[in-house]
Amino acid sequence: MNSVYLELLGNAAAYSINYERLLTPSLYVRVGAGYFALAESDSEEADGLGLFPIMAGYLTSGFPHKLELAIGIAPAVTSGSWDDVGLFASDTDVVGTATIGYRYTAVRGFLLRIGFTPFFASEAFTPWGGLSVGYSF
Repeated sequence: MNSVYLELLGNAAAYSINYERLLTPSLYVRVGAGYFALAESDSEEADGLGLFPIMAGYLTSGFPHKLELAIGIAPAVTSGSWDDVGLFASDTDVVGTATIGYRYTAVRGFLLRIGFTPFFASEAFTPWGGLSVGYSF
């Protein structure tokens, strides 16, 4: 089964578009992409941050309600620094991320996810959360 979804907040900080593929009924891999402007600089160009979550996860058995556990990385590409929440990225960096959450998935169709999605950096832990809505096929 494949899934595509929009995640608000979550593993890409602000929002992301994601693709997920089940490898077994319980194991999946996921890739996503998100970008947002940080602030206006003196040169009138917006500093921005792109985060690209790459994750592997586990879903408990049970239908349609599941516990979701995942871990991965989020390569970060920025035109400035993003230190408001304790992460530092200049040009490129990689931060760790995870998910502990609830998932509702219809056999073919509606997908809803909500979870705790923290970030891990060299000297920082940032608690975070996210909500996803999408489609499974």
